Amino acid sequence: MRNNEKNLTDGPILSTLVKFALPILVALFLQAMYGAGERAESPGRVWCFFL
Repeated sequence: MRNNEKNLTDGPILSTLVKFALPILVALFLQAMYGAGERAESPGRVWCFFL
């Protein structure tokens, strides 16, 4: 195995899981903030959350 490859099946579980999930969680947070900004910008559409 090369040095830059990561093996997700060996080693400590928590640190590997955090390193894997952190970019996903950051992206979800940014997406939620973008959606909140869009909702605040258009108050006429508060009656429907899915449109």
